[in-house]
Amino acid sequence: MDPRKTKRTTNVAELMQALQNVDEKTTIAYKDDGQAPTNVADGVFANLMMVSHRQNEFVIDFLYAQPDSFRLLDNEADRPTTRVVTLRSRVITTPEHFKRLAAAMVQNLGQYETKYGAVELTEAESSPDLQ
Repeated sequence: MDPRKTKRTTNVAELMQALQNVDEKTTIAYKDDGQAPTNVADGVFANLMMVSHRQNEFVIDFLYAQPDSFRLLDNEADRPTTRVVTLRSRVITTPEHFKRLAAAMVQNLGQYETKYGAVELTEAESSPDLQ
């Protein structure tokens, strides 16, 4: 028998409380029961992401850039154009959770590519810099 404790919850508040008390012998089983607010449950579309960090936290900004959404800065023709980007969501988390998140993303991308084929990026898309 697995010595790990299991806490099952469908309540987001209970989940957040349970996560505060997690140790390596505890498994949290979360199932979305539809109680999340609609604006959270529906999710948001993002096609850009920026990550920054401080000593005790990582900040992940999910952004949306409309295709061909360039505008002139200060409406001056002699100044460079900039892409119109909208912040859709911001997640602030601990370095430890960010590391788990990064590992989960790598694992899930591997599973996706095994099932559906490799995700190919152009040279511009593979650059971590926002252009």
